[in-house]
Amino acid sequence: MVVDAGMNDLIRPSLYEAHHEIKAVKAARSKTRGDLVGPICESGDFLALDRDLPAAKEGDLLAVMSAAPTASACRRTTTAGRGPPR
Repeated sequence: MVVDAGMNDLIRPSLYEAHHEIKAVKAARSKTRGDLVGPICESGDFLALDRDLPAAKEGDLLAVMSAAPTASACRRTTTAGRGPPR
């Protein structure tokens, strides 16, 4: 599943194999097994690999849990795109 967030927003999964739970903001109808990848064409642009993920369609919101402090700290020092919601 390709989403609009990726390694430029949260590098920990790519660098350290960090595990962040992925949840649907609205209750998901079902789960699907796969990868959650970002829009950057790099092999390291992923948030989750080979995981059970909420089934989502275009426009659905997903939450990457336990990411805000790290993402906020990293984002403050860059100028690429918008920062994470607070």
